Amino acid sequence: MKEEYSQVNIEEAAERLQLDKVFIEELMKKFLDGNALENAEKAFAEGNLEEAKNAVHLIKGTSANLGAVRIKQAGIRDRN
Repeated sequence: MKEEYSQVNIEEAAERLQLDKVFIEELMKKFLDGNALENAEKAFAEGNLEEAKNAVHLIKGTSANLGAVRIKQAGIRDRN
């Protein structure tokens, strides 16, 4: 497994999503190269809490689906 994915349980994600491990790694790279975190930071800076909440929820959900459990467990909670 590549070093940048050392905290990611790719095997668990591949099994749960019924996808190839290589494909999971490609999805993780796209996710990490994306702009979800920047969107969350911008929304917070602009005081747009609904947009910030949605961006953080996207990060948490995608992380969980791709096996990045440490992000999922970081204490980000949905407070509706």
